[in-house]
Amino acid sequence: MTRGRVLQLGFFLASLSLLVWLLNKVGWSTIGQALAQLGPSGALILYVIGITETVFDSGALALLIGQHRWHRVFFINNAGALLNGFLPFDLGELVKGALTHRTFPGGSTIAGTIVWNYVFKISRPLVALASALVGLFGAPYIDTKIRYLIIAGALVSFVPYLVLRLVLRQGFVAPLMRLLRVVKLLRRDPDRMIAKALEIDAIVAGFWQQRPRAFLGALLLQIVARALSWLGVLATLRLIGVPISIGECGLLYGALNTAEVLITLVPARLGVSEGAAFGIFKLLAMPPQTGVVMYVILRLRYLATTGLMAPFAFLPVPPPRDGAKGPDQGSGGAAGSGADDQREAPGLRL
Repeated sequence: MTRGRVLQLGFFLASLSLLVWLLNKVGWSTIGQALAQLGPSGALILYVIGITETVFDSGALALLIGQHRWHRVFFINNAGALLNGFLPFDLGELVKGALTHRTFPGGSTIAGTIVWNYVFKISRPLVALASALVGLFGAPYIDTKIRYLIIAGALVSFVPYLVLRLVLRQGFVAPLMRLLRVVKLLRRDPDRMIAKALEIDAIVAGFWQQRPRAFLGALLLQIVARALSWLGVLATLRLIGVPISIGECGLLYGALNTAEVLITLVPARLGVSEGAAFGIFKLLAMPPQTGVVMYVILRLRYLATTGLMAPFAFLPVPPPRDGAKGPDQGSGGAAGSGADDQREAPGLRL
């Protein structure tokens, strides 16, 4: 076993141990009581909020890749989201990209998926900052230093967006392909794959100039999805009997999102998110056990929404109907009329 595998296994076992410790500290009876208080009607409310959130996210992806087979995009987006909930480094996005390309082959499809992640890294900190500002003015009884600390954290959560913006301006798919060829990991027709990577970089770089309405539409859809995520946190706590105000929930949501950004850097996820919720609730002078209970409920909702839809993404892809346009054809493509339209594409100005 390589050193990397040993480290991965060590982080996994440590995070799993943390999860078991947190669940035992909270007590299974406490979790059971919360689920009983939630009840079927409460579960249905959370399910509707969760599935609506994924609908808006999937709509943003379908818009960016220029696809009208929305149900296929919906299943693929759920598969990626499900894996992101349990795997570190947002590895579910790689699966999403592969499934999207398999279903809708074309450079513009890959480019649209990259732009979706770019938009996500804008929408999440925007809503986190907005929610933290609501808490700053709507929860004056929370310690001032803590409120401003959460504001600072929300601002820090813009860093992944700024880094990705810099990377996309330079183009990164083609350099990655060249690196894989140098280290002998890219053996199958490397020149053709590098040419395709250059095409993808050009499409991503010119996306804003060529399809600004699609970009702004996707951003709006993702902002709505993130707002629904905020609503889901508020609804979960209210339904299990926690008398939390909108201002308090704004601070909580802002802090949770900042934690999620930091957690993506940790080579483990299961248990780490629950531990972050435990600490954030304690920081806000709220019962820390409630944070773990909330996260358990949110994970169960996650499984009931993305988990039920994700397997459909792996079904065989039916052939397109005669006359149907692919993602690179016609005005519905993710970047207009294909690679020829990208020859003058300037740098990414998003």
